[in-house]
Amino acid sequence: MRKVWEHGSPPMSTGINIAVRIGLAMVIHLPLFACDAVVGDGVVAGRRPQRQVQAFYLAAPSDPGVAETSEFGLGSRTLSARARGSKDPRSDGPINVCERFRVEIDRRDRSRFRRIRHDWDQEDRHRFRGLVGMVAHEMGADPRIFHLWASRESTFNPYAVHVLSNDLSAGLHAWQRHRYDPIEEKRLREIMERTGANSRHYWRAKADLNRITRFRDNPHYENEVSYSVEPARGDRHEERRSSWAFGYGPFGFNPTYYLPVWQAEAPPWVFCNEDGLVALISAVWAARTGQRECGRVGQGDSYGVVNRRFSSGHCEPRPRRDALFRKRARGWGIPVDQRAKLGEKWPRKTTDRREILTYMRARALERGLLSPLAVGSVQMQRRPQVSCESTGQRCSEVVASTSPLGEAQVGRLPLP
Repeated sequence: MRKVWEHGSPPMSTGINIAVRIGLAMVIHLPLFACDAVVGDGVVAGRRPQRQVQAFYLAAPSDPGVAETSEFGLGSRTLSARARGSKDPRSDGPINVCERFRVEIDRRDRSRFRRIRHDWDQEDRHRFRGLVGMVAHEMGADPRIFHLWASRESTFNPYAVHVLSNDLSAGLHAWQRHRYDPIEEKRLREIMERTGANSRHYWRAKADLNRITRFRDNPHYENEVSYSVEPARGDRHEERRSSWAFGYGPFGFNPTYYLPVWQAEAPPWVFCNEDGLVALISAVWAARTGQRECGRVGQGDSYGVVNRRFSSGHCEPRPRRDALFRKRARGWGIPVDQRAKLGEKWPRKTTDRREILTYMRARALERGLLSPLAVGSVQMQRRPQVSCESTGQRCSEVVASTSPLGEAQVGRLPLP
């Protein structure tokens, strides 16, 4: 999900009252201020809860299975039965800290989504740029292309919700195509048994089966968000839409396509949580996968090719868009035609999600690269102490000891 925003490196600002902003961040997470949600009884096809309607801020979860989902964005293999069929989303719902939005309808009945933005200023954007660079560096990747993407897609705002009309249509279409249907699964398996691996019908059925079963065990697939509709004429009211219709986080990830990069059972809004750490890790993995794919089909492995695959899902040249990227890349010092440096540390297939997220969180806290909102979230969850020694690099045990009031100061990392 792409927004046509073009910004250079944001200037640094001063005079931020950190204590006030941390206080606001903590208030956001208090259960007292959690929004109501309604969850349908029963499950669909014996697996998935019926549609859930929730607003954007939910209480901190009390069930250990869901707490783990909120903390790491991990999937149903770690979810308890209570989480998968819960009727009490106020206590069991995973946390969604992405920005909210409303819809305004003018007198000509034209609707427009309006984001209700967090308090995210130039200092926050500068700090987040440092976080983008830190994650890329820890994974052995060149941070410049990730800086460009985060700048263009969200202006360095990891809590962004992407609500452009074309993006919403594409997101909803992808969500519908990947919906699990047990009857369709049975039909496709029968085709595969009947035709055999030497038939093209077998492979077509296999591809369709992989698509519809990808999110079969995702307990959030029927989740909806409610939002306010404010017409110029008429009364204000609430409407609902699938949570999967929107793009999330610093890169505007379509969850249907990018969640499997992290884990297919995670909630779609996981790309916003903790200043978008999951999104940053997933972006490096997605870029590596795209580079290998385009190299196999003879399109090369340059920064230009990686950008093309990351932004469009295709490796084939797009002359007009490629020229626009070349112009943007010049401002970031990116050598478009050279092989993209994406590193090999923390490979996607063998990396434990909990381990890498814990490591990156601790490193970010050490360097003061998490916002007060993210630091407050860490404190509220009361995570145990961790050490990064298992990765071969040492970082202090800061997760449990860091105070929201600034023991991990919100500092600035020297940027290239």
